[in-house]
Amino acid sequence: MSDLDIFDEEDDLEEEELLTDKYLSFALGDRHFAVPVAAVIEMVAFQDYTELPEMPDFVIGVINLRGRIIPLFDLRIRFSMDTVEYTERTCIIIAEVQGKLVGLVVDAILDVEYIPEDEVRPAPSFEGDAISEFVNGIGKTRDQVRILLNLEDLLRKLEKRDLDQLKLALENRAEE
Repeated sequence: MSDLDIFDEEDDLEEEELLTDKYLSFALGDRHFAVPVAAVIEMVAFQDYTELPEMPDFVIGVINLRGRIIPLFDLRIRFSMDTVEYTERTCIIIAEVQGKLVGLVVDAILDVEYIPEDEVRPAPSFEGDAISEFVNGIGKTRDQVRILLNLEDLLRKLEKRDLDQLKLALENRAEE
């Protein structure tokens, strides 16, 4: 192993340590959520999208981001919240989930926050709450709390039929 390989490994470790316990927080209405920064690729302004037929209602369409076709999940719809018009504050969080890029439509980006593991509590589960099945825990930062989402569950809970349709639609868009 060369000296350069050692430095590359150390850099990788330092980067992982820098991302550990860091979350990107965002708002959906008056609720504040967070996702691990390690899963976030980038944030972009809301933009026009192409609707896809026969998708679950929360998969509002796809965008072409620098040649990559990315499905958009409107988290308000996914969580059975009231829908609102998209505004100049509406953002898309591009995240990698199970090796796939997805766009999460949110009302506004809040901050990148450090939430140490010892400040994360189990999430209470409420019968019929559309959000609780996607929650990893409740994180406390300063005098605020954040609902910590499990991004993998957002995809895992899609039915196989929905995933097959989404894959086919993405392949068709990529060919165009």
